[in-house]
Amino acid sequence: MPGGAIGFHTVGDGEPLLIVGGALCSAESYLPLAQMLSTHFTVHVIDRRGRGTSGPQGPNYSIDRESEDVLAVQAGATPPPWE
Repeated sequence: MPGGAIGFHTVGDGEPLLIVGGALCSAESYLPLAQMLSTHFTVHVIDRRGRGTSGPQGPNYSIDRESEDVLAVQAGATPPPWE
């Protein structure tokens, strides 16, 4: 991933669901919610850049970079539709 790794936590079993937290929170803040949803979904809670286990925001930080991060986690965490 350009600019560093993006960390995320995964819990549950079922259809994939991504949670992207707010500006001042890490993924750990959303783990109680993820646990509640985990009985029906495989929940991936993303640490946005500069938070938790993700790398720093860096000089090229933008909403475009945030979108790229979410899409990259989605691509890596979601099985292809034929599986």
